[in-house]
Amino acid sequence: MKKKILRNLKTNFTTRDDNGERWITGLIPYNSKSENLNPFGGEPIFEIIEETAFKKTLADKAEVRALFYHDVGKVLGSTKSGTLELESTKEGLICRCKVPNTTWGNDAFEIINRGDVTT
Repeated sequence: MKKKILRNLKTNFTTRDDNGERWITGLIPYNSKSENLNPFGGEPIFEIIEETAFKKTLADKAEVRALFYHDVGKVLGSTKSGTLELESTKEGLICRCKVPNTTWGNDAFEIINRGDVTT
């Protein structure tokens, strides 16, 4: 059984509404320092994501899901269904998610749209 790794990656989000089709877009930047991953104090720990980090996942067309607050029961989008699009660019991994008309989908869109969540 494969072990799943959850990471809280620093990214910037934007929203857009195209005739009722709502999208959240984020960029996970390459070659820049993450936020401090050591929540317990002491020596800070940082992660730098290289340009090749998502290469195998993208090449394998692996299923990737966008989750609301890392809750596997609150899926916002999936590469398998086409509601999550991933694109590797020189700057980083662009993630575009078509937001579902669900409680958590509406919440995610609203809190990002009004600027409560930016990273």
